[in-house]
Amino acid sequence: MIKYIPSLKVKEIPFFISKYIKQSLLLLLGVFSIIWFLDVFKLIDLGGLLGDNTPPVSMYKWIVLWSVLYLTYYILNSSQSAILQLKDFAIASKLYFFLLFFFLIIFYYLGVKSWHLIFYSSTVAIVFCIIFILSKNFKSFLIFNTKEYSFPSGFWRYSITMYLSTFLTFLYEKLDQIIILMVFDLKFLGIYFGIMKVAFISKLIPQIINRGLISSLSNLIHLNAIDEIRVYYRKIISANYLICTLISIVLIVFSNFILELFGSVFADYKLILLLFIITAFIDFYETLNTNILILKGEDKKVFINTVFKNISFLVSAYFLLPIFNLEGLVLSRIISLIIGVIYTRYNLNKVSYHFNYSIKTLVLIVLIILLYMISSYSVTYKIIFSLTSIIIVTLMNKKDIVNILKNIPIWK
Repeated sequence: MIKYIPSLKVKEIPFFISKYIKQSLLLLLGVFSIIWFLDVFKLIDLGGLLGDNTPPVSMYKWIVLWSVLYLTYYILNSSQSAILQLKDFAIASKLYFFLLFFFLIIFYYLGVKSWHLIFYSSTVAIVFCIIFILSKNFKSFLIFNTKEYSFPSGFWRYSITMYLSTFLTFLYEKLDQIIILMVFDLKFLGIYFGIMKVAFISKLIPQIINRGLISSLSNLIHLNAIDEIRVYYRKIISANYLICTLISIVLIVFSNFILELFGSVFADYKLILLLFIITAFIDFYETLNTNILILKGEDKKVFINTVFKNISFLVSAYFLLPIFNLEGLVLSRIISLIIGVIYTRYNLNKVSYHFNYSIKTLVLIVLIILLYMISSYSVTYKIIFSLTSIIIVTLMNKKDIVNILKNIPIWK
């Protein structure tokens, strides 16, 4: 949606969105039909595949209904982002989770249990979100007759390639967990996954910010405003690193205390926390580079990048896992992300998108490593070191912080 909508004429946008919803729903229903056919004729055993997690037959219709509604909601909300209705996009994104929590409580007290509680609550929450989106942008989205409208040239090739890339990206994000289950057991998966989620806190806010900024970046790319894109690129990276570093300082300095909240055994693997935080710093570059290639329509290069990342991760894990155990998997992820940064940067340079990578990135990573080395000191030293580090980071980003404060309405 964000790739194509900015390049369309205003009058074409409702046709594009409406037709895209129709085609997506047909594809979704086609997938469900194939699964139903295979299950009915005993060509696959859903119960065997899902085990105890298999929902009762009576829930299948709710699964289909929920999937249709959620897909519609997701497309409409992505369209809001693409037409730069960022406030409505942000509200609709958070509204779903708020309503889900609200209706879970309501249906629970009404006596609804198990699968029905989940699907009823989520379905009603999605319906309200769709109503909210349509109330804000009804004319921009709904056109029922799209027979005469054709998708832009190359749309289907781009879509298929991006679907494959998305699948490989999903696989890449789960490979380490699959390997842990194959080599170790659920205990180690719990430790690894728990520490990964703690480290994720450091990039949670930047990810939310980046999701909203991608639409503005798409418009700049459509206008081919290269100088503005370079400035935008630097600002996004600087903002990401500023927020990520400040949160990472706290996570690393107090890593023993934080990890022991989950159990004493977690603190024995605090090196994994450091390595995951380092992956966040590299991932910012790789993700932003990939997003620009996607918005430029370089779908083949994005697909090749996901292939390279998966292969490099598996090869690295093959050699590093026997030596470093769980830490070897995170090191493998770091190596694959570095390869992703190199490949995406090479391809951006080929299309005249020459971005400078700041030495500040390396300085911040070194600072985080130094803090990790003193994380076993007394609380007094931890507070002193963390405050000193925050001051250093603030001074390093003084210009960006001043610009942010100037743009906050309350200071004007």
